[in-house]
Amino acid sequence: MGKKILSILGLGIVLIGIVFDGNLVLILVGAILLGLGQVSKENGNNSKNKQVLHEFFDDVNIDPVSHLLDVSDTNIPLPKHDYCSGSGYVQGKYKGLDVEFCTIKLIDVTEVLRDETGLWEKNENQIYEAQWMLCNLDCKFSTWLTIYPHSLLDKQTIKTGNNAFDKKFNLSCGDQEEALKILDSGCL
Repeated sequence: MGKKILSILGLGIVLIGIVFDGNLVLILVGAILLGLGQVSKENGNNSKNKQVLHEFFDDVNIDPVSHLLDVSDTNIPLPKHDYCSGSGYVQGKYKGLDVEFCTIKLIDVTEVLRDETGLWEKNENQIYEAQWMLCNLDCKFSTWLTIYPHSLLDKQTIKTGNNAFDKKFNLSCGDQEEALKILDSGCL
């Protein structure tokens, strides 16, 4: 059910992006969500998933050897964890831009001394799992900027002045004034 909602949400965002004078950011985010929803359908076969990906992306590479996405470089405030793992990596090009999406899992490890055996036992607890997407915009900005959806990781972030955007997304950056210039009203 969640995968259908992801697809519907993605299609809705694409349509909103088209209505708002072809807003590239919204169209890109919507296409990625729609693609993720289609790819992650459990009852679809692999060739059908590849066909859906090729409808939205060029040069699709499923499970590439090297990755664009490095969780530690995202500036998203993540919960304390011992290690991170990724799966389901897909890379491609959308309108000439490099994109990658995958599922990220954060794991916390605790060690417990078992009285019965006198041995230490490691317990792994998954504390976070989500689908992530990275888009290389292939241009330089005067500050770093990270946009991520509201979730359990929320803490108050910069307000853009666009209520619809501020309700759905968090924003972190190196320089608030420069970030708001990047995200002028034409981008939101």
